[in-house]
Amino acid sequence: MKKLTLLSVALMAMLSSSCAISYKMPDNRFETPEVNSGFGKVTIKAAYGQAKEIELTPDYSTTYIDTSIPAITSKDQIHSGLSLGLIDNLEAGLRYLSDVGVALNFKYQFVGKKSEKGMHMAANISGGGGSESKSEGYSTPSSAKLSNSFIGGDLIFGWRTGRDFMFYTSVFRDEASYKVDQTRAGVNQYFEGESVNTGGTFGIVVNFSNSANIMLEFARAKATSGKSKLTSSAFGAGINIFAF
Repeated sequence: MKKLTLLSVALMAMLSSSCAISYKMPDNRFETPEVNSGFGKVTIKAAYGQAKEIELTPDYSTTYIDTSIPAITSKDQIHSGLSLGLIDNLEAGLRYLSDVGVALNFKYQFVGKKSEKGMHMAANISGGGGSESKSEGYSTPSSAKLSNSFIGGDLIFGWRTGRDFMFYTSVFRDEASYKVDQTRAGVNQYFEGESVNTGGTFGIVVNFSNSANIMLEFARAKATSGKSKLTSSAFGAGINIFAF
């Protein structure tokens, strides 16, 4: 009986969490100050880090959105995507961020070149977003549609000690906006708001072949949404594969 009770509690927790309306703002960035220069140069990227989750309501079927005091917590996030070299020192990237959507970014390296020993500096601009729709009709017929978008920038500095190791640090700022159409028992309400996430990172890049490297990264960031604020630390790791 005790096991059955625990299972029921766990199942209810999973069902209730699935009714939440939320989106994320990344703390871990996984952007180094190096660009894979040259037209047609492709880099495949994957990473696992942390982000600020902005929860607008824990259950859209029972509680309306509260734009003034959303819950902000630190949660895991998956990054995946690729970048394409355009010209020397400039690349464009397309990346999927879990619970955010698709992001497009452009990074320009204005000091140093890939794998070159010494100082490196780059600027990165990114933007994107996504949408999500939910509905249920077991108790009170309810639905919610979330649309979120963001724009942000990173200024990244690094020092390569040799071909195999580079240390880097960055400062960043992301600004996000959201819109939610929420319906409960036939009553529709519309909400919109904004969130900001600012912080910095420190990381190390280790080349383990001529065609790939791994990244270990620490981030510290503060998110603000309405009257809610949260400052937290984040850790993550990623891999870059230089396809051609």
